[in-house]
Amino acid sequence: METNQVYHVQSYAFLNDPRFELPHDGVSNASGSPGASPNPSRPHSQSVSFRSEDAFLLSNPKNESRLPMSVAAPPTFFQRSRSFFTGSRDRVFKRLFPLLALVVLIIVAIAVGVAVPLSRSNESQELADSGSNGGSHDPAGAPPSPTSPSPPSSSTRPSGPVNSDIPDIPSDAYHNEPRLVFAHYMLITRPPNANFTPDIIMAKAAGIDAFAINYGGVNVDYDTERTYLSQFYNYCTAQDFFAFLSFDTTSTDSSGTQIDPQQAVDLFNQYNDHPAQLKVNGSAVLSSFQTADPSWNWQESVLSKLNASVHFLPHTLSTHGEQVFAQDIGAEGYFSWMHHDLNATQEAATDASFASSRNQSAAAATRADKPAQKWMVSLAPWFYKNLGAHWAQAQDSSIFIPRLKNLLRRKPDYIELVTWNDFGESTYFGPLNANLTEMCPECYYAHLEHGGFLDMMKPVIRTFKAGETEVLVDEEAGEKENVWLFYRLQPARSLPKGQDSSDLPELVQDLRDKVFIVSFVKQETEIKVEGKDNGGKKIVRSVMVERGLSVSEVDWAWGNQTVTAVRGDEVVVEPKTGPAIVDDVVGYNGNVVVV
Repeated sequence: METNQVYHVQSYAFLNDPRFELPHDGVSNASGSPGASPNPSRPHSQSVSFRSEDAFLLSNPKNESRLPMSVAAPPTFFQRSRSFFTGSRDRVFKRLFPLLALVVLIIVAIAVGVAVPLSRSNESQELADSGSNGGSHDPAGAPPSPTSPSPPSSSTRPSGPVNSDIPDIPSDAYHNEPRLVFAHYMLITRPPNANFTPDIIMAKAAGIDAFAINYGGVNVDYDTERTYLSQFYNYCTAQDFFAFLSFDTTSTDSSGTQIDPQQAVDLFNQYNDHPAQLKVNGSAVLSSFQTADPSWNWQESVLSKLNASVHFLPHTLSTHGEQVFAQDIGAEGYFSWMHHDLNATQEAATDASFASSRNQSAAAATRADKPAQKWMVSLAPWFYKNLGAHWAQAQDSSIFIPRLKNLLRRKPDYIELVTWNDFGESTYFGPLNANLTEMCPECYYAHLEHGGFLDMMKPVIRTFKAGETEVLVDEEAGEKENVWLFYRLQPARSLPKGQDSSDLPELVQDLRDKVFIVSFVKQETEIKVEGKDNGGKKIVRSVMVERGLSVSEVDWAWGNQTVTAVRGDEVVVEPKTGPAIVDDVVGYNGNVVVV
């Protein structure tokens, strides 16, 4: 009995400590990884939930002698409250007078204590107001210099949200049509026999409107690239699908020479009237990928030389939408990329900056009776790269579902999935490439399917095109409930023998050892995930999820991961099993598999 009382008090002591969250099997796990699991022979109990009515366990006088020495006993006047008024009237007043005096003193102390902070708060607010109204600490009164639009490097990643000073103008009143979805296609990474038909059919079935063809790369043979570009356009025509050029300004040929802007002029003029060329309001779409401004000027070197009207959407890595939209380079809008080195809060602030700037631009265009500039946003399902640079990403599971749900409220004009097939950065929505798998069966992308990410996008694309913000199951559209898992196959900090922490990727500290669940259900549903503990025994972790599309997580367990969805006695989604999580690794892999 005494042990039970100590257990309850200690349990409540760490209920709010995130290091000691109780997993769904009720066993405390301070690290969140299978390696920190308790003795596997111990039976798994149900997790204990704390209720407000259970607070008596902390103050019940009958438990006083059983409290551990490290936990303070309840104040004595609580324990004596039942007999407080049982004596005579004189004894009552003798007891009551000191207590009343104490109450008066407390009230006076509170009044004085509150008045001082309030006065200081008012002073601080006046200082803040003067600063926001043009006040400056510069004696000369010069305004602060503008913030650089370039994104932070991984070594200088900001600790707080970027753009926190940008006014967040809601997108509620913004009405954008057409709402289109594209996928970034690496032409340099071609499917077997350069047969683009399966990719086109798959993209079209998902609701994607066009491929943005990334023209260029490293050590590119441009004669070969142009040949495959022509074939790609023709394959699109055969499937009644569309494409447009995304000119990669970082491209170099085998000699290291950077790509010539004249190629963008020639290619645009060549494909402007192609049946598969995507056009918006009669203008051919042209985009780009660039990590910095090219050495040439888009307006003078490209746009002025085109033989037809263009819907130009240049790419930017900037985190400051207001600076981007203030440019005058002949663009009809801007393409904001994802940032692997920003955390989820910072990325959300960047999206808010671009949405607000677009909204301001649209309002100004309406007053001037001219077309509004557009905002095209990138959306990646994951990011991990080990080619020259070794990078993870700082947003972990928030990089995809939480961000896209926020984007639905921000109402971008266009969404571009980045990417369809960039396997080197683990951002692919499309199928695995058999050529690459055969060439490098041990590579981090060789056997890890991402097709589930594309399946998740299907109801999102429908929702986006309808102008709605909540992704719900539409049975009339033939949608069915589903659940997916995505996870790494090894702990984030596990390395093969002989390697040390210097072999870990940048931003590894932002990755958590969890199994992530994406659910798409009609109503509240229980998701169960099976795995194994350290002793090889089966364990089941479970979580309740809300209706619609959402992401949740369970603690890691070793072995194959099997997921199912149940609602009462009904099996909503049949079990499906993914590959095993292991700790005996032969090489580091920060990519994920989708089940």
